[in-house]
Amino acid sequence: MRRGSAASAALAVLVVGLLVTVGVQHTRHAQAVASVRAPQPVVQLTADQIPAARHNQQTTTSNSVGRQSAARTEAKSAASSVPAQQSKYPLSARLKALVPKSTLLAHLLKKTAGYRTATSKHPNMHIPQYWYGYRTVLPIIAQKNHRLKVRLERRPNGSTTWIRDSVVGYSTTKDAILIDLKYRRLFFFKGGHRKLSAPVGIGAPGDPTPVGSYFVAFHAPPPNSGYGSVILATSAHSTTIKDFEGLKDAIVGIHGPLGEEAAINPNGARVSHGCIRMLNPDLNKIRHVPNGTPVIIVKH
Repeated sequence: MRRGSAASAALAVLVVGLLVTVGVQHTRHAQAVASVRAPQPVVQLTADQIPAARHNQQTTTSNSVGRQSAARTEAKSAASSVPAQQSKYPLSARLKALVPKSTLLAHLLKKTAGYRTATSKHPNMHIPQYWYGYRTVLPIIAQKNHRLKVRLERRPNGSTTWIRDSVVGYSTTKDAILIDLKYRRLFFFKGGHRKLSAPVGIGAPGDPTPVGSYFVAFHAPPPNSGYGSVILATSAHSTTIKDFEGLKDAIVGIHGPLGEEAAINPNGARVSHGCIRMLNPDLNKIRHVPNGTPVIIVKH
């Protein structure tokens, strides 16, 4: 996703600087340059590997088995609370209809011309193959005349354009994120089915989180543990902050709580300048969503 290790670290720091955060103590991102780390890859077991993994679990020591048993009990207890938690925040049919069951994604293969309509003869913009050093992946929302209508990660919020279907690669995702600002809640969906309901920190009244249809533009490595395991930089931009820390933009990110765990849990809080803050265990459940994943932000 990124070109060159040295450039990656520099770009990660730049991106974090662009992300909107709350609290003066967290605004000096440049001081965290030396602490940037790339997120570790996650190993997922294939169907063929699962039996072997189970056998390895059965041959552990009794102490390890005891610890696993305790962990399973804790996980079971946590899982049993999810239905009650989710039932407290029912989603209307209108909101559920906003969440796609599957989204087709366009991976730009090169710098690409954008057109105002599906039939325009001349382009009115160009979309770079990389945005802040990360490969451009855009959700497709319409197709016509061998052209694709895609969402863009740039200002103004909600920007779209038409591109030729011959200049992209394709993938699909069943993941989607819905954020309800009224209840200060993030819902994660897979294939149209709700998998997570989590309290979040949202923008304070003076710097609200922008409403609209967006997407995950890229995954940025966090500069310190306060941001959690990853920063999901979205295509949303602050509507009140145009130039954050002199970096010419203010991208809305989804990241860790930055010390506001007590305020966020259990009902969410208005504690940021527009970013979405999550408790670390909840952030870890969505950290692997692919770039291009839809992010819908509503006021209920």
